[in-house]
Amino acid sequence: MGVSRLHHCFGQELVAIGMANPPAKRCRCREFISSEEAQALVNRNAACWIVVERLNGIREEPCRLCHGDKEVKNCAMCRGKGTELNVVEEDVKSYDIVLISSKPKDVKEKKYRYAIALKTPRVPTIESKHIIRAYVDGKKEAQMRIEEYGELERRRLVDLIVLVPAEEFDRNERESRGRPVFTTLGDSVPLRLTTWTELNNQAAHASIISNIDKETDKWLKGQE
Repeated sequence: MGVSRLHHCFGQELVAIGMANPPAKRCRCREFISSEEAQALVNRNAACWIVVERLNGIREEPCRLCHGDKEVKNCAMCRGKGTELNVVEEDVKSYDIVLISSKPKDVKEKKYRYAIALKTPRVPTIESKHIIRAYVDGKKEAQMRIEEYGELERRRLVDLIVLVPAEEFDRNERESRGRPVFTTLGDSVPLRLTTWTELNNQAAHASIISNIDKETDKWLKGQE
C-alpha cells in the first residue's frame, strides 16, 4: 500500500488550481496518508493531486465551429480543413495531494476564497441581518432564534458564576485592597499599591505644607 503526502500549504493550492506555475515553494507539510485515502479525498473534490510540472504545446483538434464536418467548406474558423491548432497545457502530477477550498453551493454567491489560509472559522451568533429579519420584517423564526441565543448566553454566564461565602469574600477583599488584579510577581512577594484615599490625603497634606511655606516666606519678607 502506497502513501501520499498531504499538503495544507497555500503555495501548493495556488499551483493546483492554476493560479501559479509549478514548482511551488518549499513547505513544511509532513503529514502522510494512504493512497486510498488520498484518492477518496480527490474523488469528493476535497483535494487535488500535486502539480510538479506544467507543459505547454500545440495540438491539432476538431474545429470548434463546424466540428470537423467535411461538407462545410466556408467555415470561418478552420477554412474548411475541419481541424484547428490550439495551445494546450498539460499538468504532470505526482502522488501527493493538497487540500483545496470548495466552491460555494449557492450559485448566487460570488465570493470565493480559494486559499484555505484566508478562511476564518464562523461561530453562530446574532448579526444585524438577523435583527432586521426578526423585528423589521417580523419573521417569527428569526425572533425565536434570537430568543434561543439569548437563553444560551444566559446559561453560559450562569455557569461562570462561582458561589463564595460572604465572610470569605469580605476577608479576601480586605486582604487584596490596593493590589493589582494582574501582576507578573509571585504571590509570595509582598506588593501593595497606594489607594485613592491615601493619594488624596497625600495631595491634601502637600497642599497644606505648600501654603505654610508660602505664608512663612511672606512673613519673613515683611520682617526684613
